[in-house]
Amino acid sequence: AETKKKAEAEKKKKLEEEKKQKAAEAKKKAAEEAKKKPKLDVAELEALLNKENDERTAPKESADTDGNPDQGEREQQGDDAEISASLSAALRKRYSECWAPPPAVREQGVGVIVEFQLNEDGTLRGQPDVIGGDNGPLFQVAATAAISAVTACAPYDWMPPDRYDIWKTIKWKFKPDSVGG
Repeated sequence: AETKKKAEAEKKKKLEEEKKQKAAEAKKKAAEEAKKKPKLDVAELEALLNKENDERTAPKESADTDGNPDQGEREQQGDDAEISASLSAALRKRYSECWAPPPAVREQGVGVIVEFQLNEDGTLRGQPDVIGGDNGPLFQVAATAAISAVTACAPYDWMPPDRYDIWKTIKWKFKPDSVGG
């Protein structure tokens, strides 16, 4: 009976080690894939949107047309820059609904920067990564809450499919006083 218990314990230990090894390999593979993906953070997006005298934001003259039928449709829906600007506001609103950091994280104002990739249909591609934030004793708690928010808010199927190049990789700062951006 003792030998049988010992064999079962060794078998259990071996299975746990294999599980840990597979998890480490999966994390490493996800990190390698993330490095291959082009990144666009919110600061870059805002800088792009705030450019003055950009062709997309300059007032159009009534005779200004290239004969492309898509141009009229874009103008009717609003400028592409306006659509892009609304993505940041929409994410901020969405995260204010999905993110519920514990009271201690709120009181200390601990911020966490999370990066994640999305598929074209708005579903998460892989797991969100914590890439920075305010180090301290509550950082891990805040990080867990932020990752939960990204997951809880999925799918992001409300994002405009024709602007996938802007939102396929998102870098977002979760901070209790602002819900990031």
